[in-house]
Amino acid sequence: MNSRPGRGRLGWLAGLALWPMLALGVGPALAQEWPRPSGHLGDHAQVVEPAYRPKIEAAARELVQKTGVTVLIATLPSLDNEPIEQAAPRLHQAWDIGHKGALVLVAVDQRRVRIELGQGLAASLGPARAGQVRDKVLVPHLREGRHGQGLYEGLVALAYLTAQEAGVELEGLPRVKALAKHDYPHGSWYLWGTALVLLLVYALAKARRLARGRKA
Repeated sequence: MNSRPGRGRLGWLAGLALWPMLALGVGPALAQEWPRPSGHLGDHAQVVEPAYRPKIEAAARELVQKTGVTVLIATLPSLDNEPIEQAAPRLHQAWDIGHKGALVLVAVDQRRVRIELGQGLAASLGPARAGQVRDKVLVPHLREGRHGQGLYEGLVALAYLTAQEAGVELEGLPRVKALAKHDYPHGSWYLWGTALVLLLVYALAKARRLARGRKA
């Protein structure tokens, strides 16, 4: 499926946020029409090229074996006018992916993609880094109709980020060039930066108090 003129990247961009799972009701019609995949890929829209199917399954299996993180990928031809921001958390809950798992959902007709993180994975991985995977890996491929390649490379990028957090090594998976090391923001850098700024402010305030004391 080729992108439509003028819609391209904006058509595929969709918000990524963590919705409280217990506060949402499960959409029965959507869950019944699209059952949980038997493996890690449910290509209901039939857009994933055959060559990428075994690659996706192998990468997802290695990820869950080494980190305990489950990633399910689903392509749907349509969401029947349900916003993907509602459909993704509903399916995440209905398919019992768990707090340490993620759903990568592609709605082909709506030209939307969303990465729905469980609560535990959102706490460790962070929506910002999942957003990097969506915007820099998934969207460029999907808007050109390369669904298999985009979903595989998106999964690999998520796998490497998750493995980094877990301190384990993955074997046999290619590096995703679209995500360089500096594209993986880590929370510790923000904490250290904030602490440094606070220390500087404190030091300046203390120096001013001492200067005023000497003048008095």
